[in-house]
Order: sequence, then structure tokens, then C-alpha cells
Amino acid sequence: MTPDEQRFWLLFGEYERLVEEETFALQEQNFDYVQTVLNKKQAVLRSLSSLEETIDAHRDDWQDLEVRLGAVRSRQKGNSVLLDEMMHDVQGDLERADVNQNRLQGVRSAYVGRLREGRTHTGSHYLA
Repeated sequence: MTPDEQRFWLLFGEYERLVEEETFALQEQNFDYVQTVLNKKQAVLRSLSSLEETIDAHRDDWQDLEVRLGAVRSRQKGNSVLLDEMMHDVQGDLERADVNQNRLQGVRSAYVGRLREGRTHTGSHYLA
């Protein structure tokens, strides 16, 4: 195995590890770290791309690459699904918050309107 091929396998292993870290960070909703991992993945991909032209793609161990690459793609697809689910949940939370905000504004308007009209007495000495 040439030095470039060794470097390729080392970098590919690093990429696999980063995809696993990305999964964990997404599950923990640590989005700052997800961004860090994505930046590292981009750097590793650039290095892998630069090595692709210098290595023999017809070696027997490239079959191993196809298997490992399939696992990486599967994990990345799972990460994408997880991210879509999280975004859907957040969108639902935002919609519920908007509804609650509108309700609160309505209650506040009614309350403030009563105070401005000088009607603090509601007919009950308990609520005065």
C-alpha cells in the first residue's frame, strides 16, 4: 500500500468517526458541536478528494470501501431524517407559541382596556 493509499484510509476512518460524532451531537441537540463536526467533515472531504487521483482504484480493498461507504451513507441519511424531525418539532413549537402569544395579547388587551376605563370593580368585592 502506498503512502497516499494509507493516508486515504486514515482520512476515511476519520470521516466515519466524524459522522458518528455528528449523530451523537444531533441526538443531544448540541448544534454548536454539529457545526464544528460539519466543518471538520468538509476539511476531511477536501483531503480525500485530493488523494483520489493519486491512488489505484482497482485494488481489492476497494470492495471494503464500498461496504464502509454504504454504512456512512446510511448513517448520514439517518442524520438527515433526525434533523428533519427536529425541525418539524420546532416548527410545531413555534406555531403553538404564536397561538399562545395571540391569546395572551387578547387577554392583556381586555385587561388593560378595563383598567383604562377605570373599571377595576367587577361587581364583587373579592375581585376589586
